[in-house]
Amino acid sequence: MEAADFYNTREWAAFRAEALQRAGYQCEAEPTHDLDGEPVRCRATHRLHVHHDHGVPLSEQDGMALCVDHHAEFHRWLREAEAVAA
Repeated sequence: MEAADFYNTREWAAFRAEALQRAGYQCEAEPTHDLDGEPVRCRATHRLHVHHDHGVPLSEQDGMALCVDHHAEFHRWLREAEAVAA
């Protein structure tokens, strides 16, 4: 099945809805730190994507709600890590 087709399935819709609900409809990106060293979470509530491990079947443990910016950043990090490992 092509990726575009997969993201139109009921299975994906249910998985995405569950992941977003579990995240409280907020970005779950790892916190950064402010100038005082205090952790600051993104907590964006708009333009949320659900990231999942493409290599495994969908499961409840998989799926992280990320705002569009953090999702793109996560994929950049993955590409860099794969390049280093190669």
